[in-house]
Amino acid sequence: MKRYLLILVLLVIAIVESSAKVKMYDFNLTKGVPSKVILDFDKQNISVELDNKKELIEHLTQSDNENSEDERELNDFTAFSSSIHNIVFADYNFDGYTDIGILMGIGYSGVNEYRDYYFYNPTTKKYSLQIKRACNFEVFSKKDRMLRGFEKSGLSSYSDVYIINKHGDAFLALNSVGKWSENEEKGMVYRYDSNVKIRVNRAYFYTKTGAKRTKTYVIKGDHVEVLNLLFDDKKKLWVKVAYKAKKKIYSGWVKSTDLHFGKLKDEK
Repeated sequence: MKRYLLILVLLVIAIVESSAKVKMYDFNLTKGVPSKVILDFDKQNISVELDNKKELIEHLTQSDNENSEDERELNDFTAFSSSIHNIVFADYNFDGYTDIGILMGIGYSGVNEYRDYYFYNPTTKKYSLQIKRACNFEVFSKKDRMLRGFEKSGLSSYSDVYIINKHGDAFLALNSVGKWSENEEKGMVYRYDSNVKIRVNRAYFYTKTGAKRTKTYVIKGDHVEVLNLLFDDKKKLWVKVAYKAKKKIYSGWVKSTDLHFGKLKDEK
Protein backbone atom coordinates (compact mmCIF):
# COMPACT_ATOMS: atom_id res chain seq x y z
CA MET A 1 0.00 0.00 0.00
CA LYS A 2 2.79 2.39 0.93
CA ARG A 3 4.49 1.59 -2.34
CA TYR A 4 1.41 2.51 -4.40
CA LEU A 5 0.93 5.67 -2.33
CA LEU A 6 4.52 6.71 -3.08
CA ILE A 7 4.00 6.12 -6.80
CA LEU A 8 0.83 8.22 -6.69
CA VAL A 9 2.66 11.07 -4.94
CA LEU A 10 5.45 10.98 -7.50
CA LEU A 11 2.92 11.07 -10.35
CA VAL A 12 1.19 14.08 -8.82
CA ILE A 13 4.54 15.88 -8.44
CA ALA A 14 5.43 15.12 -12.07
CA ILE A 15 2.07 16.44 -13.29
CA VAL A 16 2.37 19.60 -11.22
CA GLU A 17 5.92 20.23 -12.44
CA SER A 18 4.99 19.66 -16.08
CA SER A 19 2.12 22.15 -15.82
CA ALA A 20 4.03 24.72 -13.78
CA LYS A 21 3.90 28.23 -15.21
CA VAL A 22 7.41 29.05 -14.00
CA LYS A 23 10.42 26.75 -13.98
CA MET A 24 13.76 27.53 -12.34
CA TYR A 25 17.25 26.15 -12.83
CA ASP A 26 19.92 26.72 -10.18
CA PHE A 27 23.54 27.24 -11.19
CA ASN A 28 26.71 28.80 -9.81
CA LEU A 29 27.68 32.02 -11.56
CA THR A 30 31.17 31.52 -10.23
CA LYS A 31 32.53 29.72 -7.18
CA GLY A 32 30.26 30.34 -4.21
CA VAL A 33 27.79 32.60 -6.08
CA PRO A 34 24.45 30.81 -6.57
CA SER A 35 22.10 32.10 -9.29
CA LYS A 36 18.97 31.06 -11.17
CA VAL A 37 17.56 30.86 -14.67
CA ILE A 38 13.81 31.46 -14.70
CA LEU A 39 11.51 30.17 -17.46
CA ASP A 40 8.14 31.94 -17.56
CA PHE A 41 5.70 29.90 -19.64
CA ASP A 42 2.98 32.56 -19.71
CA LYS A 43 5.21 35.45 -20.73
CA GLN A 44 7.24 33.26 -23.09
CA ASN A 45 10.55 34.55 -21.80
CA ILE A 46 13.70 33.54 -19.96
CA SER A 47 15.33 35.59 -17.22
CA VAL A 48 18.41 35.23 -15.07
CA GLU A 49 18.51 36.16 -11.39
CA LEU A 50 21.80 37.50 -10.02
CA ASP A 51 22.12 39.01 -6.52
CA ASN A 52 18.31 38.90 -6.19
CA LYS A 53 17.97 41.03 -9.35
CA LYS A 54 16.11 39.59 -12.33
CA GLU A 55 17.18 40.38 -15.90
CA LEU A 56 15.37 39.36 -19.09
CA ILE A 57 17.80 37.65 -21.46
CA GLU A 58 15.57 35.91 -24.03
CA HIS A 59 12.06 36.38 -25.38
CA LEU A 60 10.86 33.57 -27.58
CA THR A 61 9.64 34.85 -30.93
CA GLN A 62 9.70 33.45 -34.42
CA SER A 63 13.28 33.41 -35.69
CA ASP A 64 14.24 35.73 -38.52
CA ASN A 65 16.70 33.11 -39.77
CA GLU A 66 15.89 30.62 -42.48
CA ASN A 67 15.72 27.17 -40.93
CA SER A 68 16.46 23.78 -42.41
CA GLU A 69 13.44 21.90 -43.74
CA ASP A 70 13.21 19.57 -40.77
CA GLU A 71 13.88 22.13 -38.03
CA ARG A 72 11.01 23.14 -35.82
CA GLU A 73 10.84 26.32 -33.78
CA LEU A 74 10.30 26.05 -30.05
CA ASN A 75 7.43 28.54 -30.06
CA ASP A 76 5.49 26.05 -28.01
CA PHE A 77 7.28 27.09 -24.84
CA THR A 78 6.03 24.07 -22.88
CA ALA A 79 8.63 22.03 -24.75
CA PHE A 80 11.21 23.54 -22.42
CA SER A 81 9.74 21.77 -19.41
CA SER A 82 10.71 18.28 -20.51
CA SER A 83 14.48 18.31 -19.96
CA ILE A 84 17.13 20.28 -18.11
CA HIS A 85 19.33 19.90 -21.19
CA ASN A 86 17.25 22.63 -22.86
CA ILE A 87 19.32 25.02 -20.73
CA VAL A 88 23.07 24.32 -20.67
CA PHE A 89 25.68 25.90 -18.41
CA ALA A 90 29.42 26.15 -19.05
CA ASP A 91 32.29 28.63 -19.00
CA TYR A 92 32.49 29.10 -22.76
CA ASN A 93 34.89 32.05 -22.74
CA PHE A 94 37.20 30.69 -20.04
CA ASP A 95 36.91 33.64 -17.62
CA GLY A 96 35.72 31.75 -14.54
CA TYR A 97 32.05 32.74 -14.92
CA THR A 98 29.22 30.49 -16.06
CA ASP A 99 27.67 31.21 -19.45
CA ILE A 100 24.25 30.04 -20.62
CA GLY A 101 23.01 28.24 -23.74
CA ILE A 102 19.26 28.32 -24.46
CA LEU A 103 17.63 25.78 -26.78
CA MET A 104 15.82 27.59 -29.61
CA GLY A 105 15.23 24.89 -32.20
CA ILE A 106 15.61 21.21 -33.02
CA GLY A 107 16.33 19.63 -36.41
CA TYR A 108 17.28 16.43 -38.19
CA SER A 109 15.09 14.21 -35.99
CA GLY A 110 16.61 15.59 -32.81
CA VAL A 111 20.26 15.32 -33.88
CA ASN A 112 20.70 19.07 -34.33
CA GLU A 113 20.07 21.27 -31.30
CA TYR A 114 20.23 25.02 -31.97
CA ARG A 115 20.96 27.36 -29.07
CA ASP A 116 21.52 31.02 -28.34
CA TYR A 117 24.57 31.55 -26.11
CA TYR A 118 24.82 34.32 -23.54
CA PHE A 119 28.16 35.22 -21.93
CA TYR A 120 28.41 36.87 -18.54
CA ASN A 121 30.32 40.15 -18.38
CA PRO A 122 31.82 40.68 -14.89
CA THR A 123 32.29 44.40 -15.61
CA THR A 124 28.65 45.15 -16.45
CA LYS A 125 27.41 42.23 -14.31
CA LYS A 126 25.01 41.26 -17.08
CA TYR A 127 24.55 38.58 -19.72
CA SER A 128 24.73 39.46 -23.41
CA LEU A 129 24.01 37.46 -26.56
CA GLN A 130 27.32 36.37 -28.11
CA ILE A 131 26.49 33.50 -30.43
CA LYS A 132 23.12 32.97 -32.11
CA ARG A 133 21.66 29.62 -33.14
CA ALA A 134 24.86 27.60 -32.87
CA CYS A 135 24.31 23.89 -33.39
CA ASN A 136 25.57 21.19 -30.97
CA PHE A 137 28.05 23.59 -29.45
CA GLU A 138 31.05 22.49 -27.38
CA VAL A 139 34.44 23.62 -26.12
CA PHE A 140 36.84 22.41 -28.81
CA SER A 141 40.19 23.55 -27.35
CA LYS A 142 40.52 25.45 -24.09
CA LYS A 143 44.23 26.03 -24.74
CA ASP A 144 43.52 27.54 -28.17
CA ARG A 145 40.35 29.27 -26.90
CA MET A 146 38.24 27.58 -29.55
CA LEU A 147 34.57 26.56 -29.57
CA ARG A 148 33.04 24.31 -32.20
CA GLY A 149 29.58 23.46 -33.47
CA PHE A 150 28.44 20.46 -35.49
CA GLU A 151 25.40 20.29 -37.76
CA LYS A 152 24.05 17.34 -39.75
CA SER A 153 22.15 17.99 -42.98
CA GLY A 154 21.23 15.05 -45.20
CA LEU A 155 24.43 13.37 -46.37
CA SER A 156 26.50 16.40 -45.45
CA SER A 157 27.76 17.71 -42.13
CA TYR A 158 29.19 21.05 -41.08
CA SER A 159 31.48 22.20 -38.29
CA ASP A 160 31.97 25.90 -37.52
CA VAL A 161 34.70 27.18 -35.22
CA TYR A 162 34.57 30.23 -32.96
CA ILE A 163 37.51 31.96 -31.27
CA ILE A 164 37.40 33.72 -27.91
CA ASN A 165 39.41 36.93 -28.05
CA LYS A 166 41.36 38.51 -25.19
CA HIS A 167 38.28 40.47 -24.12
CA GLY A 168 36.22 37.31 -23.68
CA ASP A 169 34.08 37.90 -26.78
CA ALA A 170 33.43 35.23 -29.41
CA PHE A 171 33.80 35.60 -33.16
CA LEU A 172 33.25 33.18 -36.03
CA ALA A 173 36.69 32.22 -37.35
CA LEU A 174 35.98 29.19 -39.54
CA ASN A 175 32.70 28.82 -41.39
CA SER A 176 32.29 25.27 -42.64
CA VAL A 177 31.12 24.87 -46.22
CA GLY A 178 30.91 21.07 -46.20
CA LYS A 179 32.94 17.92 -45.76
CA TRP A 180 35.21 15.76 -47.84
CA SER A 181 35.20 11.97 -47.82
CA GLU A 182 37.40 10.01 -45.44
CA ASN A 183 41.08 10.42 -46.20
CA GLU A 184 44.47 9.39 -44.89
CA GLU A 185 43.68 10.91 -41.49
CA LYS A 186 40.76 8.46 -41.23
CA GLY A 187 38.24 11.14 -40.44
CA MET A 188 35.92 13.57 -42.14
CA VAL A 189 37.78 16.50 -43.68
CA TYR A 190 35.97 19.83 -43.58
CA ARG A 191 36.54 22.79 -45.83
CA TYR A 192 36.12 26.27 -44.41
CA ASP A 193 35.60 29.87 -45.34
CA SER A 194 38.23 31.58 -43.26
CA ASN A 195 40.47 34.57 -42.76
CA VAL A 196 43.65 32.86 -41.62
CA LYS A 197 47.20 34.03 -42.18
CA ILE A 198 50.68 33.05 -41.04
CA ARG A 199 51.85 34.76 -37.85
CA VAL A 200 55.46 33.51 -37.71
CA ASN A 201 58.38 34.17 -40.04
CA ARG A 202 58.26 30.65 -41.43
CA ALA A 203 55.51 28.07 -40.96
CA TYR A 204 56.76 24.69 -42.15
CA PHE A 205 54.47 22.04 -43.59
CA TYR A 206 54.31 18.52 -42.13
CA THR A 207 53.07 15.48 -44.01
CA LYS A 208 51.18 14.41 -40.89
CA THR A 209 50.85 15.61 -37.32
CA GLY A 210 54.00 15.11 -35.27
CA ALA A 211 56.11 13.96 -38.23
CA LYS A 212 59.35 15.56 -39.38
CA ARG A 213 58.82 18.85 -41.11
CA THR A 214 59.20 19.16 -44.85
CA LYS A 215 61.21 21.78 -46.72
CA THR A 216 58.00 23.55 -47.78
CA TYR A 217 56.96 26.58 -45.80
CA VAL A 218 54.88 29.73 -46.01
CA ILE A 219 55.94 33.08 -44.66
CA LYS A 220 54.48 35.65 -42.29
CA GLY A 221 51.41 37.39 -43.68
CA ASP A 222 50.55 34.68 -46.25
CA HIS A 223 46.86 33.77 -46.32
CA VAL A 224 46.05 30.07 -46.25
CA GLU A 225 42.88 28.02 -46.64
CA VAL A 226 41.90 25.76 -43.76
CA LEU A 227 41.04 22.15 -44.63
CA ASN A 228 40.97 20.34 -41.31
CA LEU A 229 41.81 20.45 -37.60
CA LEU A 230 43.19 17.55 -35.59
CA PHE A 231 44.70 16.87 -32.17
CA ASP A 232 47.77 14.67 -31.87
CA ASP A 233 48.44 12.18 -29.07
CA LYS A 234 49.73 14.99 -26.85
CA LYS A 235 46.50 17.00 -27.28
CA LYS A 236 48.32 19.52 -29.45
CA LEU A 237 46.19 21.11 -32.16
CA TRP A 238 47.32 20.91 -35.79
CA VAL A 239 45.69 22.56 -38.79
CA LYS A 240 45.75 21.28 -42.35
CA VAL A 241 46.06 24.22 -44.74
CA ALA A 242 46.42 24.91 -48.44
CA TYR A 243 48.45 27.73 -49.94
CA LYS A 244 47.89 28.82 -53.54
CA ALA A 245 51.09 29.92 -55.26
CA LYS A 246 51.27 31.25 -58.81
CA LYS A 247 51.57 27.83 -60.47
CA LYS A 248 50.83 25.31 -57.72
CA ILE A 249 48.79 24.67 -54.60
CA TYR A 250 50.70 23.42 -51.57
CA SER A 251 49.01 21.69 -48.66
CA GLY A 252 50.12 20.18 -45.39
CA TRP A 253 49.79 20.28 -41.62
CA VAL A 254 51.02 23.27 -39.63
CA LYS A 255 51.06 24.06 -35.93
CA SER A 256 48.01 26.00 -34.78
CA THR A 257 50.34 28.42 -32.99
CA ASP A 258 51.79 29.42 -36.38
CA LEU A 259 48.42 30.79 -37.48
CA HIS A 260 46.41 33.93 -36.83
CA PHE A 261 42.64 33.41 -36.98
CA GLY A 262 40.78 36.57 -37.96
CA LYS A 263 37.11 37.40 -38.24
CA LEU A 264 35.31 36.49 -41.43
CA LYS A 265 34.84 39.42 -43.78
CA ASP A 266 31.04 39.36 -43.52
CA GLU A 267 31.02 39.35 -39.72
CA LYS A 268 30.85 42.63 -37.87
